[in-house]
Amino acid sequence: MNSNISLRQDGRQPNNHVCSQIDRGVAAARPLSSRIWLDRLLDWMGDRHQRSQSRRQLLTMSDEQLKDIGLSRSCAFSEATRYFWE
Repeated sequence: MNSNISLRQDGRQPNNHVCSQIDRGVAAARPLSSRIWLDRLLDWMGDRHQRSQSRRQLLTMSDEQLKDIGLSRSCAFSEATRYFWE
């Protein structure tokens, strides 16, 4: 054993790497933060899917129905063909 290395009282080498100590704390919190991130992503995707379906339903409406909600056929078409993230 190298005489320049000091051992802790339990006989192990000291951990002088600060990042490894921080990483352990982050790793303990990671499952919770990953779950929150995943929940938010799934919520966002669900909202976007719902919005996309609603926009496509505009194409199935009659001119009278569109007029009732204040849209023209061309406005309904441009709304229905928007990307899901818009």
